Amino acid sequence: AQCAALYGHGVRPDIAALAQRYGGFALADGSAGVSRLIWSHGTLDPWHGWFRNVAQPSASSDVHHFLMEGAAHHLDLRGPHPEDPPAVVHARQREAEIIHRWIIEA
Repeated sequence: AQCAALYGHGVRPDIAALAQRYGGFALADGSAGVSRLIWSHGTLDPWHGWFRNVAQPSASSDVHHFLMEGAAHHLDLRGPHPEDPPAVVHARQREAEIIHRWIIEA
C-alpha cells in the first residue's frame, strides 16, 4: 500500500533484491559464516515477507530472527511504551538476554 501510494500501482516491492544483490539469505540463515546477528522485523514492514524465504538458522550460528506482529522494524530498539505490542516486548527481552550473553562470552 505504501509503495502504491508513493509510486503508483505498477510498482511492487522486490523482496528478493536484497538477497540477490548482497547475499542476504546467507547472512540471514547463518550460512555466511557470520555469527552473533539479530534480525528483527515487523509485520507492518513491506519487506517482512522476505524472511519467509530464509531457512531457520542453526542454533550453533547464533543468528536470531524476531518477527514482531503488529509492529515495524526498529520499534524494538526504542524505549518501552505501554502500548507496545506483546511481540515487541518479547523481542526486546530476548534481544537483551542474547546481547548480555554475548558480552559475558567476549
